[in-house]
Amino acid sequence: MDSLMYVTAEFLVFAVPATLVYVWYQGRQGRKDSLYSFMAVVLGLAASYTIMDQLHYTERPYILYDTIASGVSENSFPSQHTTTILSMVPPLLWVKRKKLAYFFLGAGLITGFARVYVGYHYPLDILGGAASALIGFTTVLLIHRHLDEYVEMLADFGDKLENTLFGPFRELYRKTRKRYI
Repeated sequence: MDSLMYVTAEFLVFAVPATLVYVWYQGRQGRKDSLYSFMAVVLGLAASYTIMDQLHYTERPYILYDTIASGVSENSFPSQHTTTILSMVPPLLWVKRKKLAYFFLGAGLITGFARVYVGYHYPLDILGGAASALIGFTTVLLIHRHLDEYVEMLADFGDKLENTLFGPFRELYRKTRKRYI
């Protein structure tokens, strides 16, 4: 159980970039959804490191207690892993990708539990990570009208890049498929 919790605490966060790439390749709307989700994650982490980090200082549990985890002495509050994962939930709900949003809600809760279990964080750190995620998404909501032009521009760039890189392969696939079917 300890190994499972350790792996979960460390590596479930990698579902975020994998999902951003997955959503990016789901057409033009997918690119826009991915960009808004990415912005929410970045702003959530920025809130975590700049605002929340200054509000409360607590030594990591592994400094004070015998835990599974170990490392250097640093601020435990808030949990950036939890912030990263939970930052995906509101924007995915906002763009009506509910299954992915519920996945990340569950992943965030599991990651938060695992990080407390192994000794990286206290429960309050997990709540601080959730608050940071909400601050990040609220910021995206407040400024999204100003960002729409840039999101469209980046989505256009993504369309052009994908057509340049994968266009020839699509045509080859279509020709090959017709020949053998």
